[in-house]
Amino acid sequence: NYPNLHFESKVVNFGCILNDTQMTSTMRITNSSKVPVDFHWAFLEDAEREARKATEKKPYVPVNQVFDILPIRSHLEPDEYEDVDFVYYAHAGRKFKGVCLAEVVGGPEYQLTLVGEGSTVGFKLDKSSLDFGSVLYTQFKELEFTIHNTGKVAFPFSVMCDARDNEANVFEITPKSGRVAEMSKQVVKVTMRPGLPRNFAENLIVECAHFNPIYFPVTGVGIYSTVSIALPRDQVKMSDTVKDFGGS
Repeated sequence: NYPNLHFESKVVNFGCILNDTQMTSTMRITNSSKVPVDFHWAFLEDAEREARKATEKKPYVPVNQVFDILPIRSHLEPDEYEDVDFVYYAHAGRKFKGVCLAEVVGGPEYQLTLVGEGSTVGFKLDKSSLDFGSVLYTQFKELEFTIHNTGKVAFPFSVMCDARDNEANVFEITPKSGRVAEMSKQVVKVTMRPGLPRNFAENLIVECAHFNPIYFPVTGVGIYSTVSIALPRDQVKMSDTVKDFGGS
């Protein structure tokens, strides 16, 4: 038997993350042979060629300043496994592809591809407020707004109502939190249940990624039903009644 390893994948794709941040992806590696395995990691790079390809806008960055692997050396007994961390450091506005080797002592070399990109977060709302108009106080009305992700980086969001305790149930939000994928959108539905015939004016607090909260006004009026009846007048009978009371 020869020492061999099993990898969950041969590609580690970090996707696109925020500039100047880092991301860790964990992969399980198993000793699939019947003998102990010793191995270590190394990056495969032609530094001179990469340096020649560099430009002023895209300077050369050594692969070990973009990716990292922990632990760098390991020993596994038969059928033993280890979770290895692959780390990506996002350089502003850059996309990188690297190759690393798991070199097994007395065995084969395994090649893995590492891919990652750095970018900024961008988003916009399709509305700046919601006006529900008049709503029967025993009924409800639903409106919506959309969060658009205009960038390549997915980001978390949350929406909450900045309302007093006795009005906390007037405006219901669905969903209250989540994640907007790159170049995608998230529809947020807001339902108004007045409960009372009166005016309502509150702010939703919309938080996206690391940006400052956005105060999003929502307004509406709870009303109750009224009926107005106009009955026709019988002019002949009214005249006769006036004459009768007149006495002549």
